[in-house]
Amino acid sequence: MLELLNIRFTFSLRTSHQNPDGKSAIVMRITFQGQRSDIFTGLYCFQKDWDREVGRVKNSEENAKTLNQNLAMILQGAKNSFDELKFSRQAFTMRELLDKIRGVEDRPTLLML
Repeated sequence: MLELLNIRFTFSLRTSHQNPDGKSAIVMRITFQGQRSDIFTGLYCFQKDWDREVGRVKNSEENAKTLNQNLAMILQGAKNSFDELKFSRQAFTMRELLDKIRGVEDRPTLLML
């Protein structure tokens, strides 16, 4: 049961993925049950504006407040998804967690009469 409690969410800058403006992609790394996976947030910033220690955009960037608020909302959504799975008392995998975070869930089976 303790392995369910061991999860870690961190943000990092993926400099290998840049948009046409030269900004790098911000990804959320999830470490769970000895596995790790990255999810692209859809947010970008310049490498010089990224604070690696904190995992957030530095205040020197003009849109830092908005970007950091979006990162906080993404993190909260990921934590909520994890909590829903954890409190369901059913074992789940990293793939199921990622699907839940991304909003990809199985549709319920409908019976047609």
